[in-house]
Amino acid sequence: MKLGLQYSLKPASNPSNPAYDCVFDRKYEDLYLLRHTVIPPFGIRIAPDLDCTELDLDQISKFTVPAAPPWQLAQPTVLFDINTHKKSDTNPAIFHAKYCEIKEKYSNYMAIYTDGSKEGDKVGAAFAVPELSRDMKSRLRDKSIIFSAELRPFSLPSTS
Repeated sequence: MKLGLQYSLKPASNPSNPAYDCVFDRKYEDLYLLRHTVIPPFGIRIAPDLDCTELDLDQISKFTVPAAPPWQLAQPTVLFDINTHKKSDTNPAIFHAKYCEIKEKYSNYMAIYTDGSKEGDKVGAAFAVPELSRDMKSRLRDKSIIFSAELRPFSLPSTS
């Protein structure tokens, strides 16, 4: 059931997806209820499970096609140097020292700070570029996953 629900919700983010009508348009449901020898399509079979979840499909963020294809975008350099220690077991002074070491090593680069966070159903994201006196924050739809919050700063406009 879990896999079926995950699959059925994917088209909810893109109503122009050909699978959208197959999952969410129940116009032939009565026909299949009357013909017990015919296997109903996936959308009709998963409908009771979707109804039980009480999900508000309008809360699902809509998919948009990016202006440039991903293979034409420049690959960003992401440092995971601080991520070598477990946060709960490491003295904050170690993180600070590692941060200062990285900041010194890359002193000719512009620092961009990003964060995403979730508390209960509320989800937000932000970025800051101190050198340009720029920052931006964004509230995501309720019940968004934390991974969306962590990635959201990369799609926020860099001017405010």
